[in-house]
Amino acid sequence: MSQQEIYQTIETQLSQLDEREQERVLMYIRTLLDQRSMTENPDLNELEELVAIGKGKYSDGAEEHDHYIYGVPKRISAK
Repeated sequence: MSQQEIYQTIETQLSQLDEREQERVLMYIRTLLDQRSMTENPDLNELEELVAIGKGKYSDGAEEHDHYIYGVPKRISAK
């Protein structure tokens, strides 16, 4: 099957689903794309963890900026 034929087949079958089912298909496609991006560039995963403030295992030190810039006491983090 050519790529164009695959697109047409998917479109035809997708149009037969109700809106909720179409949303589930979309979520599945997004999951596949996310998984692929993680395996294609594992270094990006560490960057994404760093940027995901407070969610990743890495810290950028931002919680201590007030201490270093303004001289306020350091915050005690509960990690």
